[in-house]
Amino acid sequence: EIEELVAKLHKDALVVEQVRTLVKKDEETMVAETKIVEGYAKQVTEELNTVLPTLEKALSALDALDKNHIAEVRVYTHPPLLVLTVMNAVCILLQKKPNWATAKLLLSDPGFLKTLITIDKDNLPEKVNEEFICKEIQCFSAVVFLQLKKYVRSPDFNPVKVGLVSVACCSICQWILALDHYHIVKRVYLHRLFPIFVDPKQAKVAEAEELLNRAFSKLAEKQRSLALIEQHQQNLEALYDESIAEQEKLAARKIQTTRRLHSASILSTALKDEMERWKESVNNLDQRLQGIVGDALISAAYIVYSGVLSVGYRQQLVNDSLQLCNENNILVSPNYSLVNCMTEKNEVRRWQNAGLPHDQYSTENAILVKHGQRWPLLIDPERQAYKWICQMEGSKLRQISATDANYLKTIEYSLQFGESVLLQDFPETLDSNIKSILSKEIYKKGGQEFIRIGDSEIQYNSDFRLYLTTQKFNPHFLPATCNIVTIINFTLTFHGLQNQLLSAVVNKKKPELEKQYCKLMESISIDLVALREYEQRSLQLLQKTSGHLLDDQDLIENLQRTKITSSEIFQRVADSAATEVTIEGMRKAYIPIATRGAVLYFVISDLVHINHVYQFSLNWFHKIFVDSIDNVKKSDISLSDSLSSTKISEYKVQSEETSTESETEIDYFKIDINEIIETLTYHVYEVLKCYNTQIIFS
Repeated sequence: EIEELVAKLHKDALVVEQVRTLVKKDEETMVAETKIVEGYAKQVTEELNTVLPTLEKALSALDALDKNHIAEVRVYTHPPLLVLTVMNAVCILLQKKPNWATAKLLLSDPGFLKTLITIDKDNLPEKVNEEFICKEIQCFSAVVFLQLKKYVRSPDFNPVKVGLVSVACCSICQWILALDHYHIVKRVYLHRLFPIFVDPKQAKVAEAEELLNRAFSKLAEKQRSLALIEQHQQNLEALYDESIAEQEKLAARKIQTTRRLHSASILSTALKDEMERWKESVNNLDQRLQGIVGDALISAAYIVYSGVLSVGYRQQLVNDSLQLCNENNILVSPNYSLVNCMTEKNEVRRWQNAGLPHDQYSTENAILVKHGQRWPLLIDPERQAYKWICQMEGSKLRQISATDANYLKTIEYSLQFGESVLLQDFPETLDSNIKSILSKEIYKKGGQEFIRIGDSEIQYNSDFRLYLTTQKFNPHFLPATCNIVTIINFTLTFHGLQNQLLSAVVNKKKPELEKQYCKLMESISIDLVALREYEQRSLQLLQKTSGHLLDDQDLIENLQRTKITSSEIFQRVADSAATEVTIEGMRKAYIPIATRGAVLYFVISDLVHINHVYQFSLNWFHKIFVDSIDNVKKSDISLSDSLSSTKISEYKVQSEETSTESETEIDYFKIDINEIIETLTYHVYEVLKCYNTQIIFS
């Protein structure tokens, strides 16, 4: 279709060019003729302008005559020859019979002079009396001036000679000669302009201009025809341009569609696994949404009331809350857990890497610290919470003691600049100066938040955090204190201590294994956080994109990179999880030692109920535990060096082999474990026997 249009456009362009050439040629001809006419017209005007002064002078002379001058001529009965000649010429000009009788009648007319003065020199009447005008010539001006020739060509027909006879006839003679001269000049130049004209009347400039105008009209008609043809050509060109534009548009759409298909393929590949994860997340969210009211209710009660409770009482609180929800038809998620409801795995791992014990009780305590609406007061006899808070807050944490004289100044400074404060050794009796801080008695003033401490008004920064700790096992806080803080029992649990002692024994027996385990836990935590960030990044990129999704190349590239990175991290997390299972299996071989250590510690911790002097710190017990391991003679045969971090997988293969040698090795390993247990028990007994507590170990 476009090719046919191009052929037609080319053909029409040739026709338009031919017409344009003809019109241009006519235009050039008309321009040349116009210039000739204008040139001669200008020349005629200039010549006539040279004659007009003489004519005007003659008219002035006529105008100067009065009735007396005319009466002087009229009284002649037999006028002189020159007077008769002049008056005959006047009769001819006025279309009258040239004789004295006619002349006397003209002279008797009061408007005679006015008639002479106002005669139209350019437009004399075309019809004249046949009595004195030749029938062969139809131009009055030509006839008149031909008859005038016999008078004006006379040597005596001049104003000077006529003036000797009559003053009035002198002026009339002068006027006739000027009019004749004007006629001669005009006629000569009209014949130069239009030599083809026979009849002088047709030589008038107006008629010439009429002919010229007709020629211009024809030219204008041709120009209009040319304009129509050019408009047609322009329409064809516009149609051609539209066709080309449409063709280019289709080509662009083809390229765009191809690119979009490619982008769609990339997106489909990149988001395939994400889609499965999103579906699973949506399903999980739907399930959680069904029980979100009950979950929120139980979690709120847990955070507010369970801080001081032990593991058993906390579980009883959950059971009672579940029963209450069931009785009131409030849906709760199956297998409700505060940890699953209020946090994520990567956050728990981050807490544990920062020193939080690995038991669920400690994880719940961390949740209470994070989500509690009141400042946390931590019962921390083993300083487990202290270590965790120091690791979490880092260098921005200010550590002070309630026994310090200026501890309030430090708190006031931190309040203004949004720092974190760890107030240790919190007393059982509440200091009135700190009550407003613990109660969060914050008020607004001038659009800013303030808090009053004593007589001072301190600006409050919302980033401020306050941690309160006490190392007493069983502190007795007043109700006024309990009502304004969240008391959380961070006392070490059996499982938490068991895990710590396990790390200690593995670090002594297989330091490379424990080092790899710690590094692995940190790596898993970092990777889980990064994986979560990349997953959120993918959603944010999809959500914030503007325009067509498949046209956003930056989005496609970012999603592709994000997917590649997240896939690598996911694979690394999976590998780390498998390695974690392997290492955990190897670490569990030392669990009997850690279990005996945890049992011993909690046994000696209960001695305080017998006598308050029987108080032993965790650091003291940890030292005895490590020394016991060091003092045990190393077995000649224990776990082979294949348990090193670089040969874990090889160890798994070897452990699957059944042979007498490997069974013997495991037997010797058990002997080594038992020897460490006996040594640890003996060392604790040796320390305690001076307190007369042998009966406990009987």
